[in-house]
Amino acid sequence: VGVIYLNASQLKPVRGQMRIGVTYMTMNNEFYQTLNAEIERVTDETGDLLLVRNPELEEEKQSQQIDYFRQHVIVINPVKGDSPKIIASLKRAQQAGIKIIAVDSQLSHFTVDASVVSDNYQAGVVVAQRLMKQKNEAKILLLEHKGTVSAEQRIQGFLDTIQSEPAYQVVGREETRGQTELALPAV
Repeated sequence: VGVIYLNASQLKPVRGQMRIGVTYMTMNNEFYQTLNAEIERVTDETGDLLLVRNPELEEEKQSQQIDYFRQHVIVINPVKGDSPKIIASLKRAQQAGIKIIAVDSQLSHFTVDASVVSDNYQAGVVVAQRLMKQKNEAKILLLEHKGTVSAEQRIQGFLDTIQSEPAYQVVGREETRGQTELALPAV
């Protein structure tokens, strides 16, 4: 069994089995679904137990999920990297001997055991370069996710790359929290 959405009290771990708790900021994003599919593939191969929770972009819910996990490892993509509630829950987990791995974002005022991050600034540069290669000019609407380090870095890389090119103009910015159902009406 890969991803299990049952109450952990219903599950009896096998001796020697690694237990991994995962909480992404949302599962309503193809990036996290793809990332989770890879973790699930590995845990299926190794016979480890994977519990995935969806905080639905709510800090309080993610904090509760972290407190609920009594695993060997917690993989987190924080709803908000500087959330006092999330940081406090992670500190309690780490004090209990649980290893913390942050993916695709950083946490402020908290040192994780491992990080898996993209170079989001460079990704923004690459997106801008590709746009400039394909189009001679553009009026650009930025879809933002404020408070998320990865999204802010990506936009900054994009803006820094187009800033000296007057043919590429940012005509608007909309907060979408990285959610398609918010982005479509905003556009």
